[in-house]
Amino acid sequence: GYPREAISELHGNLYTEKCEDCAKEFFGEHDVGGMGARPTGNNCTACGGVLRDTVLDWDTPLPEKDFESAQTHCEKSDLILCLGTSLRIVPVADMPLLASKFVVVNLQATPLDDDATLVIRAKVDNVMKSLIQNLNL
Repeated sequence: GYPREAISELHGNLYTEKCEDCAKEFFGEHDVGGMGARPTGNNCTACGGVLRDTVLDWDTPLPEKDFESAQTHCEKSDLILCLGTSLRIVPVADMPLLASKFVVVNLQATPLDDDATLVIRAKVDNVMKSLIQNLNL
């Protein structure tokens, strides 16, 4: 997989716990449960601090470091694929506008369809399967 520093987890990860003291992240194979940065019942093996889930709820702010990283990557992107998203929850919904071009793959219309380079009304799985086959990946 990709190294953590290459990924911007904007809305959290069901399989990740984060220490509230030292910020070390722990990645597991099972859903840690919870939402909204609540304690998971586990402690950090590095410092003993309380581990919390990383999945955001409506009251939890976006993680600043990941948000800034995502913005930087979008600004550098030649193309962004917006896969299966309504593109309605800002500020993340506006990120495709930072790229040179973006494609929307979604069954329903989105607020950014008129700005998109291409809009595909289809299931994401079908589009990605076709793309991977056509690219011989």
